[in-house]
Amino acid sequence: RDSRNRKLDHGTLTAKSIEDEGKHDDHASDFNTPRPPQLPPQKPKRNPPLVFVLNLRDHERQTLFSTLTSWGTPSSQLPTLVISESGQAKERAALYARGGVFVITSRILIV
Repeated sequence: RDSRNRKLDHGTLTAKSIEDEGKHDDHASDFNTPRPPQLPPQKPKRNPPLVFVLNLRDHERQTLFSTLTSWGTPSSQLPTLVISESGQAKERAALYARGGVFVITSRILIV
């Protein structure tokens, strides 16, 4: 059979193309140079979602915190207790903008 009439699969064509390119190109050794690994694209850092836990009674708040602590929740991830001494509205707004879980009364939320 005539070798020009046989079918070539994709792998053979790719190998043939590289082989032919190497014959006519001064950069044939470039095919043997390992490429650096591709790093996955980094996602932009997001703030955690904003969650308000409203109007808990003292014993409910204590139960929430003790339960989360018993589950091994790091103190940095425990809800933030917002009370009247938590600063002015602008300071609280800055806290809320960072996201996280806040235990708060509805009165403080609207003031």
